[in-house]
Amino acid sequence: MTGNSNIFGMGYPVAAAVDTYTEGTSITYDTGFVIGTGVEAVLNAETGDNEDWGDDELQDFDNGLNGINGSLELNSLALSKLAQLLGWVSEGSTQVVYHATDGESPYFGFGYYFKDVGGYVARWIYRVRFSRGSHTARTKQRNVEWNHPTLEWRGTVIHLTTPADKGVWHDDTLCATREAAKAWLNSKAGISTVGG
Repeated sequence: MTGNSNIFGMGYPVAAAVDTYTEGTSITYDTGFVIGTGVEAVLNAETGDNEDWGDDELQDFDNGLNGINGSLELNSLALSKLAQLLGWVSEGSTQVVYHATDGESPYFGFGYYFKDVGGYVARWIYRVRFSRGSHTARTKQRNVEWNHPTLEWRGTVIHLTTPADKGVWHDDTLCATREAAKAWLNSKAGISTVGG
């Protein structure tokens, strides 16, 4: 399908655990990995809507970005990767058991690409925590019903050296090809080869 009115395409969701974050300076990550095969990535922006009135008229309003959250749908998700993203505690070597505890999930950098006018946009979200609200297990039926795992996430703002005096939520960059988008995401997540 050609044209710009019905652009679709998304893939290569990657994540890397936050190693260090120094307020106003830098953020570093452990070696990242490909989460799975992407189906849909949703980013919801929470913007300000605070009005300032005077002389019976709207004088100004705040529409700054106050928060981001979203979801990630995958074709499948390995138990080991799910446990890593949610901060579950593993036990054993031959028969590994993952304990879903009351601990908080760790911070990750998270990214993916999506198709857009002129190529592919690669998006890197600096610091998020993942959660899984529900999980459904269902018997096999006559007709196949696809059961895709979905994770929810919520981001936090960070402050780096640049841009100065601004909180940063995520970076987007336009790439000419899907391969270039994957390479950029690999550089952000510290993945040495495509496929992670």
